[in-house]
Amino acid sequence: MEGGQGDSEGILPRAAKMIFTEIERQQNYCTLEVFVSCIEIYLDNPRDLLGDSDLKLRVNKDKLVVEGLNRYKVSTPNELIDLIGQSCEKRQTRETHLNSRSSRSHTIYQIAIEGSTLEFQTVKGKISLIDLAGSERSNPDTYSNKTSTQIETMKAVQNEAKYINTSLSCLRRVIADLVQRTKGVLAVPPFRETKLTRILQESLNQGKVA
Repeated sequence: MEGGQGDSEGILPRAAKMIFTEIERQQNYCTLEVFVSCIEIYLDNPRDLLGDSDLKLRVNKDKLVVEGLNRYKVSTPNELIDLIGQSCEKRQTRETHLNSRSSRSHTIYQIAIEGSTLEFQTVKGKISLIDLAGSERSNPDTYSNKTSTQIETMKAVQNEAKYINTSLSCLRRVIADLVQRTKGVLAVPPFRETKLTRILQESLNQGKVA
């Protein structure tokens, strides 16, 4: 997500620079602040990567609330990138048969821009950047000639892969249904089937996910 330098720069630094460039451009018309939150979805359970705490989802007046989620104010692109970098170090990873350090979770980086105009009108927006774990095929290895520790690790990897693949499949169906809606087709996206799509529902409906 961070990428390299120049043309190979990732979406995160590009988004950070874009946000603060636009805030500077608008400074004669409004006052804006930027806040960052980082949510990990592991085994379909949400966790605050910056606050190191489990999160609960509830609905309040038809709006989803992520209880316990911390927000941190950032004032520069580098502060935003550094904060997200800190959260990345806390993600669930594990060695698998495909990768020595495989992500075992999805991560949602929420960037909120809030403030007011000189006429005291509220300004509010949110961008969600998602770092998805890749879909996985089953490990061809069997439990034969494996130690009990190796067997438990293989079972854990298989369980993680099940949740990863289920949420990715659901996300694909949600996006497909949203595309059908743009064509005038009656479609009901399955947002509620996974925590990933449930948390992203508002952003997906508004096209604010990257």
